[in-house]
Amino acid sequence: MPEVNKQESLIEFPCHFTIKIVGLNIPEFHSTVCSTAKQYDVGFDESQNRSRLGKTGKYCSLSIRVYVTKKVTLDKIYQDLTRCEYIKWVL
Repeated sequence: MPEVNKQESLIEFPCHFTIKIVGLNIPEFHSTVCSTAKQYDVGFDESQNRSRLGKTGKYCSLSIRVYVTKKVTLDKIYQDLTRCEYIKWVL
């Protein structure tokens, strides 16, 4: 994937970036999100995660904060998360 020119991105890198993920409320959801974040951000701090259950408890939204140095890294995080079968949305 070609790297986007700095002028083409509205985000200034490097930066801390918040990603919201919605998925099934199962332990694998949380562990997959955190392990993916740690893969790209060695300083990832799980204690900053914000979690919220859906009305029925079937789904959970998780907001994470990752430090990314370039757009291609952020794109890879999104791609890895969307490949997971129990993750429904990545915003």
